[in-house]
Amino acid sequence: MMFRSDVIVGPEDPVERKQFDRIQSFKSIFAPDHPILKGVSELYIRNCCSLYLEPGCRPLVGVRPNRIIELDPESAKYSPVIPFSPEGPLFKLAAGDQSFLPPYGVAKRAVMAEAPPGLCGKGKVIAIGS
Repeated sequence: MMFRSDVIVGPEDPVERKQFDRIQSFKSIFAPDHPILKGVSELYIRNCCSLYLEPGCRPLVGVRPNRIIELDPESAKYSPVIPFSPEGPLFKLAAGDQSFLPPYGVAKRAVMAEAPPGLCGKGKVIAIGS
């Protein structure tokens, strides 16, 4: 289970840039029987991305009714990492000036999921893409 580099935006908002501090509503509950979601019909999450799920992960909450935007690779700008670490990257993605591709909807992508014990060691892991 990994965090994607996409950004979740509203279902109808015109989008040209990342919407910092925008709260999105998530109503697509895939697993209403899960103990952590008992009685939950809607979640509100800020600065959210979707999750990449390995086989065996259980999606709990979906992206819909929201949409996804991805960074336009042509707009990516990088800055040097300071202080420099020989083990780390020389450059990191610089925030602020990126452009994003047009938003699109997805039916099956999750923003909240569970990885079972066999997938991640001894315990279960629940991740929320925020």
